[in-house]
Amino acid sequence: MAAHTRVIMTSATERTADIEQCMAAGARAFVPKSSPLEQFADTVRMVVADGSAPLAAPAVTHPVLSPRERAVLDHIAGGLTHEQIARRLGISKHTVDTYLKRVRAKLNLGNKAELTRAALATSGQPAGY
Repeated sequence: MAAHTRVIMTSATERTADIEQCMAAGARAFVPKSSPLEQFADTVRMVVADGSAPLAAPAVTHPVLSPRERAVLDHIAGGLTHEQIARRLGISKHTVDTYLKRVRAKLNLGNKAELTRAALATSGQPAGY
């Protein structure tokens, strides 16, 4: 149907793999839900003006983690508990929880398996291991 219809995908996800999958399925463009309304309107105008050629997926900016968020993420990937991370970094367990909430929000991740995959994908190896 995408061959005959101009499809624009919008989603809460901003994961590159998800965007690439939408584009491979025939979407003409992808706009994250977090985008300003004007960006969505501009994308619609571009697709309407040039519906014959698919638009490349927009450059996805990956959220930047603070050094502490990165350290906590790496320790999670290394299999440490929240308590062990807290002791190792000299912070409270509640602070570890806060860092992980921020990481989950920034990277749109849920469980520890997803956190571990993200840590390994971005650094190749957890810090200190």
